[in-house]
Amino acid sequence: MKKLIILLLFCQFSFAQYNLFARQNFAYKVNSPTYNTYIGGVSGTITSASSLATKLGISVGNISNFTIVGSDIKCKITGTYTFPINAFNAQDAVFPNILTYYTDTDNLAIGTTESTFYGQTNFTEFKLQGLINLYQRDFSNTRAFEYYLPNTTSVNNVRAFDLTEKAMVFYLPNCTKYGTSHSVDDANFAGFREKAIIYANPTMATINAGGVDADLAGAITRGAIVRYVTSFVAPNPITDLSVSNVYSSAIQVNFTAPTGSTNAIDFYDCYANGVFKNRITASGQYITGLANGVNYSLEVKPVDIFYNKSSSNLVSQTTSTPTYTDTDANASIAAKTLTGVEAESEYALIVELKAKSLYTKCQTIYTFKGTTSAQHKFNSKNPVDTDAGFRITFTGAATFSNNGYQTNGSGYGNTHFIPSASQTLNSNGMTIVSGTNNATASGDVVDAGSQNSGTQSSFIVVKNNNSTFQRAARMNSTVISQNGVNEARGIFTGTKQSATVTDLFRNKVQIATGTSGGTLTTLPGYVGALNLGGSPYGYSNQRIQMLIYHDGLTDDEVVSLHSVIDLSETIAGRKTW
Repeated sequence: MKKLIILLLFCQFSFAQYNLFARQNFAYKVNSPTYNTYIGGVSGTITSASSLATKLGISVGNISNFTIVGSDIKCKITGTYTFPINAFNAQDAVFPNILTYYTDTDNLAIGTTESTFYGQTNFTEFKLQGLINLYQRDFSNTRAFEYYLPNTTSVNNVRAFDLTEKAMVFYLPNCTKYGTSHSVDDANFAGFREKAIIYANPTMATINAGGVDADLAGAITRGAIVRYVTSFVAPNPITDLSVSNVYSSAIQVNFTAPTGSTNAIDFYDCYANGVFKNRITASGQYITGLANGVNYSLEVKPVDIFYNKSSSNLVSQTTSTPTYTDTDANASIAAKTLTGVEAESEYALIVELKAKSLYTKCQTIYTFKGTTSAQHKFNSKNPVDTDAGFRITFTGAATFSNNGYQTNGSGYGNTHFIPSASQTLNSNGMTIVSGTNNATASGDVVDAGSQNSGTQSSFIVVKNNNSTFQRAARMNSTVISQNGVNEARGIFTGTKQSATVTDLFRNKVQIATGTSGGTLTTLPGYVGALNLGGSPYGYSNQRIQMLIYHDGLTDDEVVSLHSVIDLSETIAGRKTW
């Protein structure tokens, strides 16, 4: 009985501590009878109810309970309001670039005038679900990625621009007006990145003389995805969320995908202490962007094809640097003399490749970590300083940094890896990770590979500006390419899976395919240029962060490989895509 009482007291104390933690970390996100408006980062400039009233264009009598909490403020506002022109504009010297979030839990902000949050590059989150209209440049050059606007009916030249390059979301199920004309692209979505998703009213699919609205059509051309919202039923929740592998900035989450939902689940949004972190597509992936040594309350929300979200059970876990027990990973870390997050990212790469049964399918792994050529040269699969171990011999001018290897117009590296000696004709591939979006003035550029005849080749191009932007791979004479896309950052894989199939992937998505033929090249592969008959050709100016020669991978294996690389590069702090 005494042990039971002690146990109950401990549980009661732990629950009380958790509730205190929850109140401290989630308070600004919930409705409160005392506060309904929470604004981040502004307390040095907005120091009183009067100054806030001036900023919002409302009477000071409509503001009560004005409170400063560190760099943030909170208060109670009564009555609806419209943001004045340039309310929080950082670019026109109207307001400093200090804003981090804006939450209006009672949906009192119903409109904007122009350039409301323009240039606030630290502005990452907002809750303004009462907005009926948006105007020119309201969110331009901010870091907000989710624009959840269920009541907005009109947008005019918003030009949202996601500097974080996450998959931006614009949820506009009731909006039937983009700009001034349905037949002219008013560039409302001009800043959208690839994979940005617009959740649109179904009428916009046929409103342009039976065709799609011109702004949506323009966004699609630029790589955005458009979905027409016809259902508002949330998917079933996750009930068995758990965690497994833990790193200093990432935690692996596991769960059973909910079944029986009204609409198909599209992806899962991950939250830590109530703050969105990243998006995953399946159990076994990672919540990233965490701080080391912090205890997090984790949640994974299923999101269906119409952006309806549900919830999951909460799981508590503290981040920490793993104990390095893998022999292969430790050998690579030691050879490259890596420490800190570079060592951890190297360890995660190798351990996760093994977990996905991909490690044995890789012949070479170059991770280009450290600040010297002596660190960049090693092949992680066999980190010995010999040609037989496929370590790289660098030649010419280049920059070696923690962010990767970048040639300076004349540099390249000889990997000593000969595809015809270590790969098979119907199963071979290359993966390259590029952290920059550089372009050349003219001429061909090749990021890695070799070719000694028209039928013996193995190379990858992630940026070519010879009259048109191009991403391409050439596997055994088969050229597969995607043209006209001006974005070279990310993970690119060229893979020959069989006697007849060659594919090119970028960031888990197939972007080109072709038939296969030819023979494997007998020349060693170069990095930073193409080995064309023993001499370099087409020097790359991309910053190369990883190069892997591997077997021909299936589509699912490519997706798994890219997920592992994403994790490793995130831990290293050099993911730019």
